[in-house]
Amino acid sequence: MSYSLALANPATPENIPLASDVISAASTLIKSDPATAWKKGKVFSISANGKVAPVRTFSKKVGVSGETWFMRVSEHDAQDGSFDEFWGGIGVDHAVHESQYIPEIVNASMLKTVEPEVSEVWSLHYNFGALLSPRTFTVLLITNPPSYSVSTPLREGLVVSIPFDTSSDKDLRKLEGQWGENGKGGGVGTKGRYAAVEWIRELADGKIEWRMATTSEPGGLIPGFLAAGAVPKAISKDVKHFLEWMTERRKMQTGGQMSEPVANAVNVPNAKPAAPKVIIETPGGSIVQPQSVESTAPRLLSEV
Repeated sequence: MSYSLALANPATPENIPLASDVISAASTLIKSDPATAWKKGKVFSISANGKVAPVRTFSKKVGVSGETWFMRVSEHDAQDGSFDEFWGGIGVDHAVHESQYIPEIVNASMLKTVEPEVSEVWSLHYNFGALLSPRTFTVLLITNPPSYSVSTPLREGLVVSIPFDTSSDKDLRKLEGQWGENGKGGGVGTKGRYAAVEWIRELADGKIEWRMATTSEPGGLIPGFLAAGAVPKAISKDVKHFLEWMTERRKMQTGGQMSEPVANAVNVPNAKPAAPKVIIETPGGSIVQPQSVESTAPRLLSEV
């Protein structure tokens, strides 16, 4: 059965799509040729770790509803990182790591495990500043890890986020708002929806290609055209944030003096924390309280 990557088609507690169907739809979208299947957008020059690199952006209308998807494409050499480093940062503990390198998130909470190491439900809480009310985006996060064989020696992996509607499950709705200290407070902001696909692959010349495509509805009274206009620049900035975060992570792992950035409050019962944090045990799991403030996002509001 085919699956449609549409914001109007969220997963629900009663209707969780097969991971294989979501991965198939995501693969078709993200692996389509940017030169022929997408409309060319701006090329942004991002500066990270003493280097300047281009990030190409694209857009296209998808599905019967004509949702606008934006995609960015960047290539990275060994100085930026190896495939294992990229996948370890993006494909492993995806929501936790995003919350460590993108500034808008104030919390990432895992609400439910659907299939261990494959699909989980996450609630992501954002603060976009004084002019916008907080936002909450709940997603089904699906991971398709890389594989290797003699016939396909170049590795690749996918991470997919699709909207998840908790409205029919009172327990999940309750968990959405329990992300403050000791599992209390926090609350649920204006609800939005987003979907995203990230593809990491090895290229024949030894470089790594990173593609990311996303579509979103911020919720509330923000005009769609205003939010959409900010996306290409915002998703390009994420490349800079990630590369700088990965450099700090590498320094920490190799005994450098500079420690890895840490997340804001992250409620992750089974997470593997990457940096020192205060861990508070609660009946619902562990709340990982960071020692500094940095945060992830559907990239739609930070540039508005």
